[in-house]
Amino acid sequence: PDTSSTPNGSAHNWGLARCTQLDSTSLGTTISLPNNGTGVNCVIIDTGVMTNHPEFLDSLGNSRVNQVAWKGGLGGSFYTDEDGHGTHVAGIMSGLTQGWARDATIYSMKIFDTDCLGVLEALQLVKVFHKQQSQPTVINMSWGYYKYYPLDHPTKTGLSDYHPYRVTSVDAEIRDMIKAGI
Repeated sequence: PDTSSTPNGSAHNWGLARCTQLDSTSLGTTISLPNNGTGVNCVIIDTGVMTNHPEFLDSLGNSRVNQVAWKGGLGGSFYTDEDGHGTHVAGIMSGLTQGWARDATIYSMKIFDTDCLGVLEALQLVKVFHKQQSQPTVINMSWGYYKYYPLDHPTKTGLSDYHPYRVTSVDAEIRDMIKAGI
């Protein structure tokens, strides 16, 4: 990305440009985002979100990352991101410079590392949260499940020993979330 862009609604970012243009033969690098995410709740289900990152500050310097006690008041590390992945995807979703929803309210839901929620518990809590809100809820879950297959396994394909697989209970929760408008 061209980091010289400003949070003014236009960004020079090949990722955002690619996602908004269907014809890759005439792919440009400049886009204009018609919506800024005002009134939208963005829930990042990941490794946490760094609440004081400059990409998540509002015009007064306050963090747009809300610290919700999802599991009844988990302590310290629940609102930190030791890995960085959750902060990274939150930046794509609603960072000031390169994000899609630059004025959205961000909620961090930590399911990895220490003091974290279980996946099904997290998805169920998002449904309850959404029902209590009068605003749209969008979630990001950029993680998955993998199984290990040794090199000599008869169904092994490709070069990796790990293969993605579906989890029926997670798929059912996600279908319920979609039906709820999330």
